[in-house]
Amino acid sequence: MSNCAVVINSWESAAVQKTYLGLFLSCAFSASASACEVDAEFVRESNSETLIACLEGSESDEFLNGRNSELATVLHLAVETEKNHLVLDAIRRAAGEEGWQNLRDRLDNAGRTALHIATETGETAETVRWLLAWGADPNARYAVENRWNPLSSDYGITPLHLAVMRPNSADVVSALMAGGADPSIARPIESNADKYYWPAFLVASRHAEDLRVLTAFAAGGGDLSVVSNDDNNALHVAAGWDRPSGVIRFLLEKGVDANATNNEGQTPLHLAARYSSKPETVASLLEAMDDPCAADTKERTARELLKVNEAIAGDHALDLRFHEICVEGN
Repeated sequence: MSNCAVVINSWESAAVQKTYLGLFLSCAFSASASACEVDAEFVRESNSETLIACLEGSESDEFLNGRNSELATVLHLAVETEKNHLVLDAIRRAAGEEGWQNLRDRLDNAGRTALHIATETGETAETVRWLLAWGADPNARYAVENRWNPLSSDYGITPLHLAVMRPNSADVVSALMAGGADPSIARPIESNADKYYWPAFLVASRHAEDLRVLTAFAAGGGDLSVVSNDDNNALHVAAGWDRPSGVIRFLLEKGVDANATNNEGQTPLHLAARYSSKPETVASLLEAMDDPCAADTKERTARELLKVNEAIAGDHALDLRFHEICVEGN
């Protein structure tokens, strides 16, 4: 029988004995410490005191350097479960300077650093700022470390790409750009057999539900005139993905070129006429263009594309305005 079992049996069979109290507490602590594991549920359910005890106890090296089945470290899990800075500071102290450098840059099975996870899951920018302050790379890219998917299409995604996809992440975008994130880095976008590369502002324009992220991006000094490798600008993207009309107006006010053509000769108006569900979006682009009657490389005009857009094909005001400009105006 173990010493701990003796203590428990004695405790159960006798009145409280001061002789056993110290040994009992020691056994209880040992049982708790042995439970320290790099496991998402354990980290999520444990309070700060428990996790700090794991980092400062006899099993700290194993806890600090271990990984779970997804190759996540305790830092990945602490960030993902939004543990406070007391825990994050304890991780950094336990790792030491060299160990911390390795830990903050380590990748999980999906190729993510802790900063990727903070920008992808965090409710605030607090952890993002903490990681940046302690040297996390704001331009780290998904780089697949596992053997299951060595050709992952996610290679090249930065924390900024992840942040601009989230409508409530304006503070995170601001923190990343202030911390040195490079908005010109393009991420891969796959469509059928084709692969396109979009800088962060195009990703933001694709996902924008309102102006918060776009405004933060502009305030951070990002270039709003960027284009993809097939020459789509932010207006092309926002129009093609049927973003709110306020987003279209914002981009126009910021000087994004409404007359620009992509590699198929399409202007943002072509894409809005074909895909937008909002007549006001088409109207805004129609008035912003020098030649709204221009045809694309397949000889299709925006007016013709509007006729096959089931959402707004019958809009009388748009039909009339196109007729005034493209028929009566010629």
